[in-house]
Formats: sequence, structure tokens, C-alpha cells
Amino acid sequence: MTRGRIATSARRWKDAASAFEDALNAVPHDARANAELGYVEIQTNPRRGIATLLRAEQSSNAASLTAQVEFNLGLAYERTGDGEEAALAFFRSNALSPSAAATAKLSGRTFTCDVAVKREPAAGHVYLGWLAALKGLLELDTQHPPPGGLYLPDPLDVGTDADARLRMCVPFGPDPAHPCTGPGPFVVQVGANDGRSVALHTLVLVAEGKLLAFDAVGGEANGGRCHDSDSVAVDSTSADGRYVLVSALRDPDDMVEVSTHSPNCHPSDRPCAAADLHYCSAFHPDADADAQCQTACFPGAWRSTLHLYDVRAQREVLTLTRTGVLPDFTSDPKIPKLAGTIERDTVKLDGCADAFRIAEAQGDASAAR
Repeated sequence: MTRGRIATSARRWKDAASAFEDALNAVPHDARANAELGYVEIQTNPRRGIATLLRAEQSSNAASLTAQVEFNLGLAYERTGDGEEAALAFFRSNALSPSAAATAKLSGRTFTCDVAVKREPAAGHVYLGWLAALKGLLELDTQHPPPGGLYLPDPLDVGTDADARLRMCVPFGPDPAHPCTGPGPFVVQVGANDGRSVALHTLVLVAEGKLLAFDAVGGEANGGRCHDSDSVAVDSTSADGRYVLVSALRDPDDMVEVSTHSPNCHPSDRPCAAADLHYCSAFHPDADADAQCQTACFPGAWRSTLHLYDVRAQREVLTLTRTGVLPDFTSDPKIPKLAGTIERDTVKLDGCADAFRIAEAQGDASAAR
């Protein structure tokens, strides 16, 4: 990493990229190495840099690093001529970690109800049966890890539609409370069935034996004692069944560092040693000075997203995102989670005076009074 940073400072982009690639060979999927490699790549190949920065964002558990990645994504989108994506990236960066640089890039632009709007339609995937859906999404998630973390596939040991349905609809083992019965839509899991790593998808029954699935909207991944997790749920369905609204909230309380120390642990909370970590809480024995104490660190960053799917067009047509950082860690953090309902041709957000219009043909969307 040091070699790469020296080369970056000297604007020796080829040498810097080689150094950061060596770092990734040593520690695959490292968020900071991908972040710094992505910055180097956008100097000569912005589109390649965007792909690398998105990988860094997916595996980052630190608010300040994610803010840096978002800012660099904004720079990359500027170079590819995508001004809207650039503005959204600068907005997300500023929401996570306010900075003069991001504020200047936004040039006074504001976003309705502090929500970033993505208007580019994304196609869904149609599968003939549950087994085909499981296999197809397993392959998709292996190639494109879900936003909740890096995907770690396990052996596919099911052979029938019934087995695949049980596997996808029951989180972490058989549970009759989650049978995926009825017409749906459903939130289903794909991946390891022991809590190590899963991706969460929205799945809609569109005809007898035909399933429509959308890219991962959340998941869980390895993280040691406290792993990444996302809360994903179907919030609303239009009366005619055409539109489905799904919410996803990335858990802000993911533990990213645990250390023990002795003999004298200070009984009060202490700041994290690493600048990227948002908050630490120290645990200590009442009297035994020789006993070990433990410090748990949490990043405190959260992201709340609403995904609107057009079942008839088989596309995700609108994505609304709100991001932020908790001021401190609590067992019951008060997060302004995005929630909403589908009302005729708009998505209405709770607590927001504006609605977001659903365009009929291209899946475009805009704020509407």
C-alpha cells in the first residue's frame, strides 16, 4: 500500500496500479486497496475505475472511506460525461462526511427530502421454476457480489423446485413461518445456508412456473463476531400488481474491530484508534485489574433504499437512497429509514411532502407535488 501511495503522489499511475493490485493479491477484496486502485484507474480509464470503486463501496464498513469512494465516483462520472450520476455520488459523499470539496461540486444543488434518485432502468431476470432461479441467481451473485457484502457461495445441494423453494424462502434453516406461500412478491435468499453469507433478492411470480427476479438488494457477509446485515422487506404493491416497492436498510451497527487489552482498562468509552472507525464502547470488569477488557468498534454509517419494480416491463424503474452517519452507537439507533407507498402513478415517502412520479414507458421518475 505504501508503494502505491508513493507512486500515486508522483502521478506514476501504472506503478501505483501495480502496487495496489499486489496488495489485493495479498488481501483479496480489501476495501481500502480497491478504493485507492479505483482512484488511480480513473486517471486513465474512468469506466474501469468506476467498477473498482463500486467493489470498494460494497466491502467498506467505514463511513469516511465510503465517503471518499463516493467522491471519487463523482469525479469518475464527470469524466464519462454522466453529470446526474456524478451529482448523486457527490451528494452521498457529503451526506456521509460533509466536506468543502463535495459541497463545491454540488454547486448549491439540493435533493428532494434528502433523497438521491436513480432513474436508469435495470432489467430483471426471468426463470422457469424455483430451481432455475436458484441456480441463475447463484451464478449472478458469484459474478456480482451483493451490496450487503462479498458473496461466498456454498455447494448447491438441491435438485427439485420444491427443495429450491425451501432453500430460498427460509433464512438460515427450515422454518415453517417462512414458506413463501401465496402469490408473492417475496424477498428470498441465495447463498450459504448457515448465516455465513447470503444475498437477498426480490422475486415475483409472473405466471404459472415463471419467476421474475431482480438484482440483490441486500445480504449478509462474513464479519467475524458481528457480520454485515441488511433488513429487506416488501413495503407496497400497486392495486393492479404492476408495481412492487421494496425497502432495504444496511445495518449501521456492524462490528468491524474487536480487541482485548489488560491489565488496566479505563471504565469510560474511548475513541477508536483507527480514524475510519466511528465509535467504540469499552467493556470492563468491576474490580479485577488483571482481567482482560474488550473494545468493540462500530462504523456508524447507514444507507436506506427504496426499489420500485415494474413487473409488466420486468425492470427496476426507480431507486431512492438516503445515507448518513449515526452520532453515536446505541442499541436502538434512530435512523430516518425510507418508507413509502405506491399511490396511483407516484411513490409517496413517509414524512416527505413531495412524491416521486413513475413514468409509464422508460421507467423514468421525477419529483412531483
